[in-house]
Amino acid sequence: MEKFDKMIRWFVLGVLLCALGNIAMLDAETGWENATRKSIGETITVASVDVDSFTGTALFSASFKRPDGSVFNNSAFTIWVGTVTGTYSAPYQHPNITTGFPVLASSTFRLDGSYTGVLYGTSDATRGTINVRTISGTVQ
Repeated sequence: MEKFDKMIRWFVLGVLLCALGNIAMLDAETGWENATRKSIGETITVASVDVDSFTGTALFSASFKRPDGSVFNNSAFTIWVGTVTGTYSAPYQHPNITTGFPVLASSTFRLDGSYTGVLYGTSDATRGTINVRTISGTVQ
């Protein structure tokens, strides 16, 4: 009977060690401090877009297949992102400038995976044309 008890103990110990090894592998899947992996699509599209202060230029077209995207302001000036297209000339400021979200020089704006509409960019009122870079993930 004692021999049988030892076998059961070794078996239980082996099962526990296997379980702990699997838990460690699952923990590695979530990353550091339980960060979760986020899918941004299966393919990536990169573009260089010139925006100006008079027209809302499309940075991303409307697509329900685009789960994520980023805009990098590749200039020393502020650009404004918003949902207004169209051309506005002096003395009127483009609505993206007056109510849009600023993307400061050499900084990045992320869509964060839930916006599927068109996003337009407009440069600062006194700067003319500014170059921005976009990257977006798309689902097939």
